[in-house]
Amino acid sequence: MKTVLLTLFLLTSIVVGKAQDTLYMKDGKVMSVRVYEVNKSKVKFKLYSNLKAPLITVKSNTVERIVYENKQEQVFSDEEFKKLSAFDRRNRINVDLIGIGVVFYPSVLSYERINAKGTVGIEIPLTVFIEEQGFFAYSIGVSMKNYIGGSGRGFYYGPTFSVGGANRFMDFAYIGAKTGWQIYVSRLIGFNLGANVGAVTNFHEFAFGASVYVGISFSF
Repeated sequence: MKTVLLTLFLLTSIVVGKAQDTLYMKDGKVMSVRVYEVNKSKVKFKLYSNLKAPLITVKSNTVERIVYENKQEQVFSDEEFKKLSAFDRRNRINVDLIGIGVVFYPSVLSYERINAKGTVGIEIPLTVFIEEQGFFAYSIGVSMKNYIGGSGRGFYYGPTFSVGGANRFMDFAYIGAKTGWQIYVSRLIGFNLGANVGAVTNFHEFAFGASVYVGISFSF
C-alpha cells in the first residue's frame, strides 16, 4: 500500500512540476510562473513557487516571450507591441490649431478618454472664442468618437453636443456630427484631421454650418 501511495505521489509531483509556464523578460530575467492573463498592454501571472500570492502585473512591452506548459511559445516582438501597446495611454488632450468654417465648431481644446480596445473615445470639448472687438463666447459639451480600426487611431465618426453662451446674444446649444482621421506620430504625440457639421440654436432660431480643422494630440 505504501508503495502504491509513493508511486502516486511521485507521478503527481511530476505532473505538477511540469504544469508551469516560463516567462522571459527583456531585461534578461527568467521566471517560472503560471500565466493568468495576456493582452496588448499587460501580462498577469503568479510565481510558480508561490501560487497563493496575489497576481503580479507587468507591461506587455517588457516581456520578450512566454513558453507555456504545453510548449507553445508566444513571442512579444517590438514591432507587434509598437502597434498594439502604443495605446496603453488612454487619455488624450486634443488642441485644434487651424480651423476653417463657422465660429461654433465645437472643438478647440478637449479631453478624451478612450476605452481599452481603442474603439470608442468619449471627448469633452471646450470652446472659448474671443475677438478684439470684445466679442466673447464659450461652450462645453460631449462627443463620442467611434474608431473603425481600434487602438484610438485612424478613421472615426460620431455625434457631438455642446451648450454655451456669449456676451452679445443668448445662450445657445450645438448638435451635430464629427468625423476625421487620427494619426500617430509617436506614443505621445499625434495629429487630428477633422470635420464637423451641425446646427446651432439660441432656442428661438437655428443656423447650420460646417467646419474643418487640423489639431495636435497629446496622449498619456
